[in-house]
Amino acid sequence: MTLTELPRCITIGDTITWDETLSVYPASASWVLTYSFTSPGAFFGSSHAAVVDDHRITIATADLEVGRYDYTKKVDDTSEVFTLESGYIFVLADLSADTSGVDRRGYAEIALENIEAMLLGKATKDQTSYSLNGRALSRYSVAELQEWRASLRVEVRDARAIARRRSGGKSHANVRARLSSRV
Repeated sequence: MTLTELPRCITIGDTITWDETLSVYPASASWVLTYSFTSPGAFFGSSHAAVVDDHRITIATADLEVGRYDYTKKVDDTSEVFTLESGYIFVLADLSADTSGVDRRGYAEIALENIEAMLLGKATKDQTSYSLNGRALSRYSVAELQEWRASLRVEVRDARAIARRRSGGKSHANVRARLSSRV
């Protein structure tokens, strides 16, 4: 896949390289384009190579940590520096690097699955001993479990919508409008 700009999500281990054309700041005029990324526990930057007037940007991803990173895009010609853009990206785990099974579900998804198994009468011993607010699922009434399930379904749905938007997908949110000819 040929990139033309910084992707919103980067997977650890992927090769991230693209060429950017900045007609106002050409690489041939000694402008250097860089991206700097920060998170609460990490920092990394891009490397730059001039390709005639274009800027070839490369990001090494092998040693990154999963999470959200804020970034700035800057140009520098040793006498002037300009910030062109800022935003955020997400660094995702390389699933092919997992050597054993890893459960990447969040609390809400795990709790919802356990509650649904309880309500269907197909819960395992581990699921019946799963705790919500310090109380085993087997100690909740059916009405309480249904209430928890409704709440967790909303939470899981919202988390999945956020994940879809982060990866560039649709949010599936309905937009409703009422048009009127009244003046």
